[in-house]
Amino acid sequence: MIKSQTGMQSNRSAVAIVLLAGALAASFTASFTASLIASPSAALAQQAGNSQKLKAVVGFPPGGGVDTPARLFFRYFAKHNGGQAPVVQNMPGAAGVIALNYMAARAPRDGSEIIFDNWAPVLMQLTRRKPVRYDYNKMSIIGAMKSGTYLMFVRKAAVPGGFKTQGDLLKDKTFVFAGQNPTLVLDIYARLSLNLLGVKYKYVSGYRGAPARFLAIQRGEADIASGALQGYRSAAEPQLVKTGHAAPLWYFADEDSKGNAVKDPNIPDMPMFREVYRKVKGTEPSGVTWKALQLMGRVTGQWIVMGPPGLKPEVQQQLSTAFYATLADPEYRKEAQRILGFETTPVQRDDALRLISEVSKAYPATVAEIAKLMK
Repeated sequence: MIKSQTGMQSNRSAVAIVLLAGALAASFTASFTASLIASPSAALAQQAGNSQKLKAVVGFPPGGGVDTPARLFFRYFAKHNGGQAPVVQNMPGAAGVIALNYMAARAPRDGSEIIFDNWAPVLMQLTRRKPVRYDYNKMSIIGAMKSGTYLMFVRKAAVPGGFKTQGDLLKDKTFVFAGQNPTLVLDIYARLSLNLLGVKYKYVSGYRGAPARFLAIQRGEADIASGALQGYRSAAEPQLVKTGHAAPLWYFADEDSKGNAVKDPNIPDMPMFREVYRKVKGTEPSGVTWKALQLMGRVTGQWIVMGPPGLKPEVQQQLSTAFYATLADPEYRKEAQRILGFETTPVQRDDALRLISEVSKAYPATVAEIAKLMK
């Protein structure tokens, strides 16, 4: 269900849902889905036979920002894991929580089932939201890698007088932000940045995936949307930005050990959020909302492969060796660049474990700032 929220959510018209569903079957979604699913996902899915013993769970729908890189990765993973290609099983729901609950409580402990995940569900654990029944500290970490940067863009015509600079967002106008789920990392990231800048907006949830959000921008149903770099490059940029319909706003940069923003070389044509804030406000961002945004940055921008709790060390090590060998595979790296628009880089397992431990100790006030957006 699509819901709207300025401070609290309220129901949207059922007609909008019907129109959205119909429009998703139209040409825009067809071309978008082709860019994400047809070439990597559908073709890669056919290569995995049902006779394989290894299963890879993905807690998000087919063709999206987690499923596509998962299917691509496991296609090459087989070469480094004795030729055993995992069968990818989508188990979407609750922003990845359903799949992780399954892995934690029901998946066999023999290494026959693993999960390809982003870090989104760690926020559900951190904020102690139901129905979380997993603990990242107890999962068997196999490996992690950097994923695509998150970013935002705006429908040009939504800004009075037309969009020219990011400061135009502070005009006396309430924008419609197209979201998916209040617990989704993309939505939280975007809303924190809008709150920090002081942008007036109405949060509309219920858009199921990037195609629906992008379509809402195209149709004028929404004004602002967020996405990951791979979806932006493959669909939003060619179909919305380059056609003059939308304009990029900013991307959320990683930070180094000293808290300095690190520019993403894959997005030289877009400013970092911190740069935008400094330009619009004339000062550096600060306060609890900024701390919450920084925390979001630490738990996003990575994909992680895990086994259930209690995985035998030798099995975990075997899978981990295959994981990092896959990331170093020149053929995989070349294909990742072609399909995703960037090369995935490894995050060592010890670093992933350290991150989980550090995030678990986040300041209560910072966690509360995130939690209030997840309602």
